[in-house]
Amino acid sequence: MEIKISQKTLEFLRNIITGDKDNKMSPYKSGPELVKFFNSIGFNDKYGQGFPSRWYYVEEKLNELNKQKRISDVLYAYFSPINFIGEETLLNKLINQLNNYLEFDGYKLEMKGKTLKIVSVVNEIVEANEFYKLDKGIRENIEKCDKKLKENDYTGAITNARTFLETLLLYIHKNIKKEDYNFTGDLPRLYKDVSGLVKLNIEKNTENDVKRVLSGLTSIVSGVSGISNKMSDRHGRLIEYDEEIQRNLSILAVNSVKTLSLYLYSCYEKARK
Repeated sequence: MEIKISQKTLEFLRNIITGDKDNKMSPYKSGPELVKFFNSIGFNDKYGQGFPSRWYYVEEKLNELNKQKRISDVLYAYFSPINFIGEETLLNKLINQLNNYLEFDGYKLEMKGKTLKIVSVVNEIVEANEFYKLDKGIRENIEKCDKKLKENDYTGAITNARTFLETLLLYIHKNIKKEDYNFTGDLPRLYKDVSGLVKLNIEKNTENDVKRVLSGLTSIVSGVSGISNKMSDRHGRLIEYDEEIQRNLSILAVNSVKTLSLYLYSCYEKARK
């Protein structure tokens, strides 16, 4: 993967690679060791008279690789699990620290077993700034979705996605009908009742293409309801899903709920006016 990182991330990566005898954030590398490291990814340098300071040398090499979008070569070479045999805790700690910076650049490192992966996180999560108009209690659940996705808590993200949708629907019902909804946990029924209030119900004279879209919205609600029962942390689970499947489905569920909810909220505002 060709990636380019910000200067702040580059500086932090420089500090990790260089190491420091005093703060011990990462293993100290001498000048000859640093030359050997960068030569392993394509350079042909020699250590000797006139060699610059260690941190300057590393920063120069990283800047050169960054311009070539080859930082991934550095990450795979340095963070390879074979370099941290018996020091897996340190490796995970360094990866977590670097991810705090990398995520601002749209990437993160993931360790699966003994395999290191660079994952793109750009545009995975739909932005939903319109929800900031809502009550804080409602908004918190959608904010938790984003947070849990970034923390790889996929079951928790699905739980919060469903809770957010439920809460938004109840909010819309109460503000239009001026009374609480008698909610029994049946999310599809709640959606059907609220969609009628905001003119989203399918009538006999509704155009076919519009019917398909509205039916799709209903399918999202039913799907989120079902997947939250099977994969979320709301209930005990008999089936354990592959982590990659959990990740993809949770992102799909969260983004679908956001898209549906944004449309619902715009219809609610129109109906209220």
